[in-house]
Amino acid sequence: MANAVISTAEHRAILDTYWEQIEFGSQPESAMNLATIVYQQRHPAVPVDEARAVVGDLLESTQLVS
Repeated sequence: MANAVISTAEHRAILDTYWEQIEFGSQPESAMNLATIVYQQRHPAVPVDEARAVVGDLLESTQLVS
């Protein structure tokens, strides 16, 4: 996987999308799908598996800090 460079705004948009979906009662898989779509809107050339890995890594690193 290529090193993903995510701006602060992208970081916030991805996290907000995921956690707002969880708060609204969505299953984690659905929230992950939507967060991945948000990432891919900004990086359309990134394959879905790679985008999902980037989003997953972002979520994991944020949870470790929280």
